[in-house]
Amino acid sequence: FDNQDDGTGRGSLLGGSRIVAVQPHTDSTKVLFPTEHSEPFYTPSQGRLEMLDNGNMLLTETESGRVVEVGSAGHTVWEWIHGPYDESRVPEVTQASRHDLSQEEVASWSCSSVDSAQTASRPPD
Repeated sequence: FDNQDDGTGRGSLLGGSRIVAVQPHTDSTKVLFPTEHSEPFYTPSQGRLEMLDNGNMLLTETESGRVVEVGSAGHTVWEWIHGPYDESRVPEVTQASRHDLSQEEVASWSCSSVDSAQTASRPPD
């Protein structure tokens, strides 16, 4: 994870944060994210990456309170953004994980409602 903190607070000087694969035995690197299809992504510190079994990446944009799953081409699969703390601040999200669970598994949780389980499985409008 290369935060590319450029001092602008928005990553505008260096183009945002990057996910870089490093091959020490060949002294080579490859930028996995962003791609030409990617939306802006920047966190000056504490960014996290989880490589998912399906080949996608789960990225945590800590200081913006954002979690995003991106496909191998760099397109956004889904994102979650923490609501604002007040008029000028957003809580940090320091880590996220995705768990592959069925609708039935989620519906069986004591904190789950039938409505939330149905909403989670409904395709977007």
